[in-house]
Amino acid sequence: MIMSTDLNSNSVVAKGKLVTLKAGNYPIVGPGVNFLEMPSTATALLLECQGSRAAGESCWYALAKDQMIVVWEDQLEEDADQVHQ
Repeated sequence: MIMSTDLNSNSVVAKGKLVTLKAGNYPIVGPGVNFLEMPSTATALLLECQGSRAAGESCWYALAKDQMIVVWEDQLEEDADQVHQ
């Protein structure tokens, strides 16, 4: 399981960290219903934790391909080599 926090700088998933996102469609933050399609993995910057599910997975605002998107923790590559520290 990937740890998540926006306060602990030792965490793998934390505000200001570069992470690798899995391929998929990500909701774009803003008016309307728009999605950012990523056909392959992409690097993103975690901006702000939005909360977490009962199961403990966190939801984040992230910046990827010049768009602010919504990312769930399970959409991140779990391989420690894929997290840019």
